Amino acid sequence: MTLISCRFCENGSLHNISKRFGKFPENLVAVYISQVLEGLLYLHDQGVIHRDIKGANILTNKDGTVKLADFGVAAKTGGATDAAVVGSPYWSGCFRAVLPVCEFY
Repeated sequence: MTLISCRFCENGSLHNISKRFGKFPENLVAVYISQVLEGLLYLHDQGVIHRDIKGANILTNKDGTVKLADFGVAAKTGGATDAAVVGSPYWSGCFRAVLPVCEFY
């Protein structure tokens, strides 16, 4: 059985907050990243890969709690699509780009 739970995150996404207020202080980044990593560890223990981690998919509450959002491209581990390139191309590492090879003679 799959359960989907929605919580209201009044502060919005980290992406929107940073656009509005600028850079986060380092100590706040440490708090947010720690919570994101705890969430990812839980997901991985459950056999779930999020595959689209970015500021727009990390939501915050007024109490400073962060929540991972947008599981639209998430997958269970062990499937045939584990290595598939998915998510937001702008946030993907350059190693994921597939470029044609040009040779000149």
